[in-house]
Amino acid sequence: MKSLINFFSLIVIIGFPRFPESDIPLCVVLLPFYWRVLIDGFLLESIKRSLFCSMAVFVYGVCVWLIHDASDFLDFKFLFVLFAKCVLTICSAIVVVELICRNKKILLIWICVQSILIFLSIGSAPVFDFLVLFSGAAGYDVYSQIGGLRGIGFGVVHVYGAYTIVSACALYIMYEHVNFFKKIFLIASLLLSFFVARTALIVAAVLLIFKSTFRFLVVIFLYYCASYAFYLYGNTDSILYQILEPGVNYFGSGEIYTASTNANLEMIKFPTDLFGWLAGYGKFFDEGLFFENTDLGYSRLTLYGGIGFLNLYLIANIYPVVKGWLLVNKINNSSKDDYKILLFVYAISFLVVNAKGIIDIGLFSYVAMLLAQKSLVSVRQYE
Repeated sequence: MKSLINFFSLIVIIGFPRFPESDIPLCVVLLPFYWRVLIDGFLLESIKRSLFCSMAVFVYGVCVWLIHDASDFLDFKFLFVLFAKCVLTICSAIVVVELICRNKKILLIWICVQSILIFLSIGSAPVFDFLVLFSGAAGYDVYSQIGGLRGIGFGVVHVYGAYTIVSACALYIMYEHVNFFKKIFLIASLLLSFFVARTALIVAAVLLIFKSTFRFLVVIFLYYCASYAFYLYGNTDSILYQILEPGVNYFGSGEIYTASTNANLEMIKFPTDLFGWLAGYGKFFDEGLFFENTDLGYSRLTLYGGIGFLNLYLIANIYPVVKGWLLVNKINNSSKDDYKILLFVYAISFLVVNAKGIIDIGLFSYVAMLLAQKSLVSVRQYE
């Protein structure tokens, strides 16, 4: 019974599935039941500093908003949502670490269930329509239109969802002993994550490069062959085309690109004057639309608060990686180098994915930091 409750908690927390027709995550109801775990977590210096970093970004952002006309509360609301999401991510990581430590297999079960749901959502419209209900009110109108072109899980949706499931697979590979059959299963899960968003390809590629250059080259060769076969015999209306589009376009035009990449290149916008670079324009939106018609992470952050706000946001998110790296340096065992690779992959992936949209470093970066701390010493001894 306890294992079932722990798994239910994990699936409600990771990915932040929302209440239907709402943007409120389900986990806000669940997390208070773990108040003892949360209080112990808040005593950790690393968690205190993580929360301080998030607060610093929020306060800086509020100052920027006040410096400008401060008339559009939609910008303030978005800023607050960014802050609340970061705090919720930190709190969720504390609980997830506790659940993983109680049962190491629970993360693998979560990956398994999400993989099954993604697979079913690809071929079943009713399953897709049900799962998309938990993507949030803001995302429902967008994601409900991509049935048949994308797969989704329970809270595992689009770019952030793909980033989350690949991060979970990477953590399990580094944290737990993986036999041959588990490796096959995790590879299958990684492949399925590509159907959630092509961004998963980037995260998986970064992981492979640092884990095994030879395997990376093998995967590139296989992708090359699959793209060529699809170019000759495939149907561009199929879901497989969404994954192979860069390779198929290469064989068709001699250039590696996707339709979304070209659209993103047209949305690269930055301040046009010195004041804009220093203090931004205090806007995420303009008349209900994205300010300057750009959805790119680096562009939106810089346009809102200038280069200072952008750098502070990046520093706040990279903190768990840096802290985790420092903790890992104090551990003397064979998994030390693997942990460093994991943290580095999280950092690089975060920096790359933010080119598409504003995301945070993700729950699993904090989980990795806390697991490194737990493996070093107990909370009281360390602090």
